[in-house]
Amino acid sequence: MEFKREKVDNADIFLDNIEKGESYVHSFLKKTEDGICSVELNNYAKHNLYVGTAGILHMYVELYQVLKKDEYRVIIDNMTQFLEKHVFDGIEIAKKEGEFVPGMSQAFYSGIGGIGLVLNEVYRLNGDAHAKNGALQVIDYYKNTFTKTEEGIYWSGNSPIFFDGGIILFLLDSYDTYRKVMDSDKVLINNDLEVGNHNSNNADTVISENMQKNIKCLDMIIKGTDYILSHAIEHEGGAIEIDNLNVDFKHKEPNFEFGTAGAGYLFTKVYELTGDEEYLNAAKGSVQYLKSIAVRQKKGYLIPYKLGKYDDLFYLGNCHGPVGTAKLFYELYKVTGKEEYLSEVKALADGAHSLKAPFEQSAGFWNTTCICCGPAGYVPFYIGLYRATRDKEWLELIHRVGEVLVGNRMDNHWNIAFDRTKTDVITAPAGYFTGTAGIVTALLQIYAIEKKLDGITGLIDDPYIG
Repeated sequence: MEFKREKVDNADIFLDNIEKGESYVHSFLKKTEDGICSVELNNYAKHNLYVGTAGILHMYVELYQVLKKDEYRVIIDNMTQFLEKHVFDGIEIAKKEGEFVPGMSQAFYSGIGGIGLVLNEVYRLNGDAHAKNGALQVIDYYKNTFTKTEEGIYWSGNSPIFFDGGIILFLLDSYDTYRKVMDSDKVLINNDLEVGNHNSNNADTVISENMQKNIKCLDMIIKGTDYILSHAIEHEGGAIEIDNLNVDFKHKEPNFEFGTAGAGYLFTKVYELTGDEEYLNAAKGSVQYLKSIAVRQKKGYLIPYKLGKYDDLFYLGNCHGPVGTAKLFYELYKVTGKEEYLSEVKALADGAHSLKAPFEQSAGFWNTTCICCGPAGYVPFYIGLYRATRDKEWLELIHRVGEVLVGNRMDNHWNIAFDRTKTDVITAPAGYFTGTAGIVTALLQIYAIEKKLDGITGLIDDPYIG
């Protein structure tokens, strides 16, 4: 079954859809005495990156950076002030009411790590002290809650990007963000001394505090990654599998969000930071494992959704599909410059195209258009391939995905069936990964590339845009 498509002859049609979608997301925002938040949800996930306030804040940052509307800047400021004061709401709710999997409220996509990540993004945008303070609270929480072992440190003991691997991505992002802050502070102090202003004790204290935070971030990054690597399952020929989980039903999912592909991406990012060949070799071992379980298609290949249970089922989106898995290969291509890794990215794209994604539905690509598991997730993927190759084929595919998103809009939002096993259950989420906010961001990326506008930046889990 094909997704609906509406012919788009003018990029301004994408802008119209962006504005309509933003109005839907905005309808869930509430002004409080602490700032602005999303009130769509009322559980532990209500302010997270995946479905809650933080993901919507990310949408507004991207909108502001491209479209420069003051109204978006006001929303950003107010949402940032709110999140600074409510970073830990999800953890407190989870303590009282429980959560789907223990530790989700403390994790990355579903918890405080993703909130801290978006606050870092706001700080990079405008130097907002509320954003920095909120992110530093998250860093302090992780600093005070890890478990130390001989192999390294962990938080939940779950290795995937969704959990501890993602926490380390947040710490990587924080280390990079506040290392730049320290460099800026040093310039300010040097300028003060040059003009004869010797009252810089306070600035020295700021540098010392920032330096201590960053030293601790670096320590947690390395020791957290070492712990994940210490639990790698070694296979023949140097291949390594990462499947360390305390969640019974989530094992043997090898793609990005819960498996080896995401772990390999993390190893690549840590190599990029440290230059330690051990992490690069771990990333290469992850590549070997993924290629060893790859299933050839008419063109290219795909990685099964769940080994041993759904060996012939291929999710075709971001979280458990080729869009996410290719992030490992794309990041290795960026870091090493080796064309062999870009070839693997293209092979995964070919695998998806063999099953007609992202334009036709299948068992692993059903009636949902969202960033997580639908066509919207292909926009950054194709942008990354265009940036790497300058082949206009990818621009054409980007535009066609935009036509799918436009064709499936319902008034000012998008309806989806989030659960593959319940495709008749239709909802209209506003959040980032599962709903309208993410689709708006994908359309913004299309609009920006077709109008040759700057401002799209992305987050640390997205090598195609970031």
